Amino acid sequence: MDNVKINLRKNARTLKSTVNRYAVYGLIISLCAILIATAVNCYTASGSISIEGIYTVQKTQPIL
Repeated sequence: MDNVKINLRKNARTLKSTVNRYAVYGLIISLCAILIATAVNCYTASGSISIEGIYTVQKTQPIL
């Protein structure tokens, strides 16, 4: 029972710790990649980038 309490304390401490800066960099890079891929697909599908085009691409392209 003591081992379970110790493991739960370790996990709680880990979850409360600060975010690694490389995790933030990875998040920023992935969000930029998603936005660029959506914009490129919107441009190739409709010839321009618009909110309606982005919505249509997001709705019809399962990969995005």
